[in-house]
Amino acid sequence: MHVANISPHFMFLIDREWLLPYLEQKMTAHHLYMKGKNWWGIFYRIEDCIMYFTTFSVFAKRSEMVFVAFSIMFNHTHATTLNETKQRITLFQRQVGVSTAHTYNREYGREGQLWHHSYGSSLKIAIKRILSNVAYVFNNSVAGKMNRRAIENRWTLLAYYKNNHPFSEPIVREKCSINMRRAIKLVDITYENDEPLNYALQRRLYSGLSKKEKAQIVDYIIVKYNFLDYEALVGLYGSFENAIIAIDSNAGTEYDMEDDTGDHSCYMKMLSITRQLFPNIKKLNVEKLSDEQKGRLTKAFYANIIVKPENIRKFLHL
Repeated sequence: MHVANISPHFMFLIDREWLLPYLEQKMTAHHLYMKGKNWWGIFYRIEDCIMYFTTFSVFAKRSEMVFVAFSIMFNHTHATTLNETKQRITLFQRQVGVSTAHTYNREYGREGQLWHHSYGSSLKIAIKRILSNVAYVFNNSVAGKMNRRAIENRWTLLAYYKNNHPFSEPIVREKCSINMRRAIKLVDITYENDEPLNYALQRRLYSGLSKKEKAQIVDYIIVKYNFLDYEALVGLYGSFENAIIAIDSNAGTEYDMEDDTGDHSCYMKMLSITRQLFPNIKKLNVEKLSDEQKGRLTKAFYANIIVKPENIRKFLHL
């Protein structure tokens, strides 16, 4: 590949000697993509994200796959893995899909398909396309207007580079409450047993914790189960600082796969309205709402936020 073919957004990297091996060797990457059936929403609660994230982590660890990018959106997920075969990727996605669907359906008392029937993956060969895809995966939440920078989103995992508590106060073990110590021990045991944190385990974890402690234990879980290979990510850019500069300056592209573009911040606003109208619903199962309840929500959405009919369809599983 000629240097002249590399996007101007990455030209500041070209004079660095560490990049030359990547230009000379045949490095490959696969963009992995999972979307909800009919683009329906999946991640309504942080418990949903933790369940998916820890399940993904367990299978990533078992398969020894190298992941350099990751993100969770309201109704789909992205990840980028390096130098993998199509066969191993297909097996990995099937394992994650089957396991999370079973756990999710059991929690919400639903049946049938959760994910789209086929899991997407797209091969990237040239370093230009690999870097562009990494930026694209990390910036999905930015494109969805959920945050200004990729590093500000918990589920890109970028904020956890050399930081064990980016979204909470540090844990001081000597000062932890009994419930907090119990929660930490439960996370440790579950991780050591190579198991994900399903909903039942999470209920045990959060029981008796304060709001501050729950934020701390969420950070602790993510650090414990974190599968993002920062060394490989840094290898692509030369330093973590270079990676952040490149990701911030280029949204990246994905021409090979369908994505749910548009304003995803509306889903969080819709969720807030739903909690206000139905404060007694602890775990939202939109498929079990009555027609009258869905009608009330639809009217409230249109009255309080800018939302499209397509967004409401995805949120309410219509």
